[in-house]
Amino acid sequence: MSMPHLTRASPPRRHLVLTSVCVIGLHLAWLGSPLPAVSSPGGLAALGPTSPPRTSSDDSSQLPPLASRAQDHAPSPSGPLRVRVAQWAPVTPTVSKAAVPAPDKAPMSAVTVLAPERVSAGAVDAESATWVLAQATVDSESLLRSNANESLIQATVKPPSSARLQFDVLGKIKGFGYTVRGELSWQQDGRQYQSRFEIGMPLLGSRVQTSQGQIGGGGLLPTRFGDKVRSEQAAHFERDKGLISFSANTPSAPLELGAQDRLSLFMQLASLLAGAPQRYPTGTQITLQIVSAREAEPWTFRVDPAETLQLPLGPTPAVRLTRLPRQPYDQQVDLWFAPSLGYLPVRLRVTHPNGDVADQVLRRLEPTG
Repeated sequence: MSMPHLTRASPPRRHLVLTSVCVIGLHLAWLGSPLPAVSSPGGLAALGPTSPPRTSSDDSSQLPPLASRAQDHAPSPSGPLRVRVAQWAPVTPTVSKAAVPAPDKAPMSAVTVLAPERVSAGAVDAESATWVLAQATVDSESLLRSNANESLIQATVKPPSSARLQFDVLGKIKGFGYTVRGELSWQQDGRQYQSRFEIGMPLLGSRVQTSQGQIGGGGLLPTRFGDKVRSEQAAHFERDKGLISFSANTPSAPLELGAQDRLSLFMQLASLLAGAPQRYPTGTQITLQIVSAREAEPWTFRVDPAETLQLPLGPTPAVRLTRLPRQPYDQQVDLWFAPSLGYLPVRLRVTHPNGDVADQVLRRLEPTG
């Protein structure tokens, strides 16, 4: 077979071969060179200078950076497709300190509230709920504790029922003995009380003491005490000011918790003994602030062994309380309370430092409630 005849319009075959070899060689050399890796928003490699991957402290879900990525470049239509496999680099995820607050040393409890600077924007609702729960828990516990204390006080104080008590009074003044009558009227409705004690005084007519006030969880709360022989003098319990004021020209005194006057004292001690007698065994001491028409001072009573008194009402077991004098000129006061009569006072004896004495013994009891 003969070769075709070449003309000037057709290039020589060897020129075409050489040109093809050069083009193929250049393509092979270019495809065999290393590919640059550049991070892009879409996660693909793009041609250009390499730059370190950006990390955001606000997005903990961002993918770790790639050690190398696929090149975003369209291959030549005439050349083969070559793919470089991307490798993941081992990276420890970083968590923003602003997103997750550092825990306290102590574990969270029902009453622990995070300080405002420790609460992140995403945790506001949860922490608000914790605050509400904590406040509700604290308020509930405080309310239950307050109610428990109030119940304890109410359970250990039991004022006597209303009654009228008549006494035989045997006394001695400056060596001269006397016998008179006395009457104690006691009225209470569970919220308020009134008490009046009248006793005949040799050569002076009579002496009248009055006390009125309220009844609270701790017992009697006097508001006014009056003492009258010829003219009346009075003491006022100003609880809103925390003071005791006197109608006589004497300075006011601080009002202490549980304060009683010279008359309410009897029924307050009866209330304590009746409410919880087991709390006052022999030797127990009870101290109260006692108010007269001119002054206020602490009185301490000691619980002595029980005695059986021979009263006009018959033999009556009674608990004896004795005042312990603080000064040599203090009065000695002995009180007897009968458990069988609701711990009402059945004998009262007052001894003065000069030897004067007044001994009041219950003769008749008339319930009025």
